[in-house]
Amino acid sequence: LFQGTYTWSHALANNIGEGGAPSDPSNLRRDYGNADNDLRHYFVAQGLWEPRLKKDWGLSRVVNGFELSSMVFFNSGYPVNPLAGADLNADGVTNDRPLYRGRNSATGPGMFQVDSRIQRSFTFGDRYKLTGLLEAENLLNHTNAACSTAGGCTGAVVNVATAPDFLRVTSARTARNVQFGFKFTF
Repeated sequence: LFQGTYTWSHALANNIGEGGAPSDPSNLRRDYGNADNDLRHYFVAQGLWEPRLKKDWGLSRVVNGFELSSMVFFNSGYPVNPLAGADLNADGVTNDRPLYRGRNSATGPGMFQVDSRIQRSFTFGDRYKLTGLLEAENLLNHTNAACSTAGGCTGAVVNVATAPDFLRVTSARTARNVQFGFKFTF
């Protein structure tokens, strides 16, 4: 069983979220641009494989009962609001963008993650079943910036446009996370 979805979107807005201040109070149109949750490309694929060999094969007792499932996530980068690093309009707030740069005009790193699970079930009698499982979140241990639909990627990367490490990841999502367990059904 395999399934995949792809979504393309483009979100525009003229606000900078809750608690934010406009970069130029005398001209609110300067804050119109890509929304914090503007995510252009989003792809999810998931698959499930459960082998079912015929009883006359010698491997059927070993292979039957396994289940392998996986999910793959990929999205392009969330927007980043570049800052000048200085109070260019002398309003006492250092949220000014560099000249000729729009709000959320830079794009942060994309996300790629593979989650996987393998489990094996054993049946005893007519009503007892023991299932062992091993799961891994971010199986490939890919570093993904802590971007979100709430704030884009601005808080997860260096967003001062004049900084030599502009767009360097400063906050990451969970690294590889592995867990195992057992389930007894009666």
